Amino acid sequence: MLILVTVRSLPTSTTADNPGRKFRDKKKKKCDFWEWVDQDEELIKQDNTEVKISILENNFWTHKVKADKESMSFRKDLDKLN
Repeated sequence: MLILVTVRSLPTSTTADNPGRKFRDKKKKKCDFWEWVDQDEELIKQDNTEVKISILENNFWTHKVKADKESMSFRKDLDKLN
């Protein structure tokens, strides 16, 4: 079993009807960023720092590809702002 820990310092919010959906506050003039927290992940938030803990048993490669795609998408959105 592998445990993957992701730490991210982002100003985030959750919607009342879906606590797993995260997005930046648009008033801060940052790019929009949202992320789904899967059922096999745990999200801990404290002092504007997100810690996502994923317990990976058999599908580490699938999860890594998904995480890499999210990172590339987020990076492209940041590049568009410049």
